[in-house]
Amino acid sequence: MERKKPLDYYVEYFPGEKWNETKGTMYRHMECKRCGQMSKCSENITAVTCSDCVQEIMNDAHGGPEAYGKTSTGRPRGWKWMQLYVDKDGTVFHRGEEQPELKGTLPPSVIKDKGNRLSKKEKEKIKQEAGSRLFKLKKQYKGLRWKKDKKTHSNTSNTYKKRLNKSESHCFLR
Repeated sequence: MERKKPLDYYVEYFPGEKWNETKGTMYRHMECKRCGQMSKCSENITAVTCSDCVQEIMNDAHGGPEAYGKTSTGRPRGWKWMQLYVDKDGTVFHRGEEQPELKGTLPPSVIKDKGNRLSKKEKEKIKQEAGSRLFKLKKQYKGLRWKKDKKTHSNTSNTYKKRLNKSESHCFLR
């Protein structure tokens, strides 16, 4: 049996520049056998496939990146943990398990809307604003002379302190 000759691909040596590479050390780079993009490899490699080509091959084999994403069932969040949930088509679920003998016997479950809820970024922005206002108030507090002025400042600073400490969304809606 005749041995195959190694294919010749373009090889270059570049000094290490990334955070996990030793500065000044020369690393071997070889062109990809499919697209020609230079990829880092070890000394005894005869051919290399770059990460982009590997990703393309895997997407073709397994249905692309959309196959791994979440798919909506059309049911609300937490329906699996509800005591009793009835889908729009009449399918009855008891703690996430379908009850085929009860299908169509109960009206669909009504899910209450939580209303205007703030996202994590919005809450963080409000907390940041409250912190900056509190800092300004504390600065002004030092220059106050009269007790009545100090009392009004302390009341407003207490409201900002509450906003900083609370994680519930109802305190942010004001």
